[in-house]
Amino acid sequence: MRKQSLFLASMLTGYLASVFPSVSDEIVNVEQGWSPADKTAWYTTTQGSRLLPLSWLRALEQPDSDKPFLAPAYMASFNYIPGPGASDLPIGFTIDDQDDSRLSATKLRWKEPQSTKEPWAGINCSACHSNEITYNGKRMRVEGAPTLADFQSFREALVKALDQTWLDDQKFARFAKKILGDDDQDSDKLRGELAKLVDAETKLGLANATPLRYGFGRLDAIGNIFNKVATIVNAPAQTFHASDAPVSYPFLWNVPQLTAVQWNASAPNKPVVGGVALGALGRNAGEVIGVFGDVQIESYLKSLLRPGYMSSINMANLDQLEQLLGRLKPPAWPSVFPAIDEPKRSAGQRLFADHCARCHSHLDRDDLATQVTVDTTRLKGPDRIGTDPWMACNAYANSARTGSMILTPKGYFVVPGEKPIILGSTAPEFDMLATAVVGSIVGYAARYKELVKEVGAKELKELFDRKSSPHIDLKPQIKLSNLVPEILPATVAPDKIAQLKGCLADDSPILGYKFRPLTGIWATAPYLHNGSVPTLYDLLLPPSDRPKSFYMGTREFDPVKVGFKTEPSAENSFLFRVFDDQGNPIQGNLNSGHDYNNAGLSAADREALVEYMKDL
Repeated sequence: MRKQSLFLASMLTGYLASVFPSVSDEIVNVEQGWSPADKTAWYTTTQGSRLLPLSWLRALEQPDSDKPFLAPAYMASFNYIPGPGASDLPIGFTIDDQDDSRLSATKLRWKEPQSTKEPWAGINCSACHSNEITYNGKRMRVEGAPTLADFQSFREALVKALDQTWLDDQKFARFAKKILGDDDQDSDKLRGELAKLVDAETKLGLANATPLRYGFGRLDAIGNIFNKVATIVNAPAQTFHASDAPVSYPFLWNVPQLTAVQWNASAPNKPVVGGVALGALGRNAGEVIGVFGDVQIESYLKSLLRPGYMSSINMANLDQLEQLLGRLKPPAWPSVFPAIDEPKRSAGQRLFADHCARCHSHLDRDDLATQVTVDTTRLKGPDRIGTDPWMACNAYANSARTGSMILTPKGYFVVPGEKPIILGSTAPEFDMLATAVVGSIVGYAARYKELVKEVGAKELKELFDRKSSPHIDLKPQIKLSNLVPEILPATVAPDKIAQLKGCLADDSPILGYKFRPLTGIWATAPYLHNGSVPTLYDLLLPPSDRPKSFYMGTREFDPVKVGFKTEPSAENSFLFRVFDDQGNPIQGNLNSGHDYNNAGLSAADREALVEYMKDL
């Protein structure tokens, strides 16, 4: 019996090892041009994001548990990467200790005495744009790659943990003791300030609420940012829109060379004024607003007296991180993967030139200087992209009440010689974000003149100027089923149908998705803007043949199809689905489009194209 048990245990161990290969602590270097100091700066530099006080995060317990929220295994369950060295914070979780005297929502006082530079925990760009890939027991860190983190679940767990700590006396007692020690005279004050944070985060969570689960590696970033702006303008009876258009995190190498960024190319990446890339500054400032930046939106007259909006955004650090990003090279196909098949690669290169190069121009891996003009493939027209339309449509058409931003010029500035567009009681959220971003840059530059030597009103105003305003015109002659046959109107709310019809009838260049060089594309799975296709090989299939569901969460790589493994496992725990149980398409998850006679490709053609793209 003992021999039989040992035999079964040995068989089970072998089976588990084959299904869940052990991963070494050693990280195989993927050369991208950064030094160890560069990587440390990427992981730890604060952008002015302030999620909660650092001592609170370290004292916080997991929801429904007394275990630490920062326990490595718990943070790993959201797929955040452990931080460098002995840090208890994952990669991208930063410490912000700026003077909070001029701040608002994050100016909390829970003990006596308390410094105005109490450290707060926040996140920076590396939390969303760093990834690890594993293969046969080897680990590879890819900087600037899309994260596989589940931000939606992390945020929900954090808010639940804070709420339980506030409500549960025993949890709060343990929390307070870790922060205040044995002296509990400030306990009530701590609980009151905790209630403020819980209230703010709960309201924002409700604003973003959607039944759609993003899963690993996706986030409706634009929806979250828009709702944050709609929250901080303090408008009564505010209009919020569900954050229901998740996207894959974009990869960041070569980004400083692109003329426009965001999936819909809505943010110009130029110009450079006073040595500062204002376009990049605007794009990154908008990101910080969405991820826990503290911004005070005041009436236009009041903001002119200071001038600008006061915020926690650290513009100098944003500029430094952008300069660092300008030195980041795309990752080369790692040597631990099977070698690239040269005959297949050559055949794939010819096919790529015939089928793909019209949109995806070539850029050498070492070329970090050539400017790349970015355009979009539109939602409408004979060459329409055909992919899920909701990110582009929501970004273009969603509006909200302007609150304290009412009567402010769109883009904050009045440019001499131009007739300003004044924000009314409601406005497109895109315009509200642009105004918040430019106002925050002005507020920072007014205090730190060394950052922007010559703040040009025209240049700042045009950071997010899309050149047209949304109009939702139903145009009865437009038939939705002809334009987007994959969407069944019965599965979409009537107001959303009207919105989509309006988007599909409009000619704005941001009503589409950008195309760009594909250097390093192998390291950016899953594919399409909304992460709805697991591998490059699957992307080359006719849309009807692409996987209708697949599991996400594992870092284990498939070097043949080029993407992550899709079979269920302990790590691969989230099932991404294109259709619901009734067979209706799930809005936000459509895997259609990007079809340029895919059916005309043979299996050998697809294999050759994949082999070529491995080497880009």
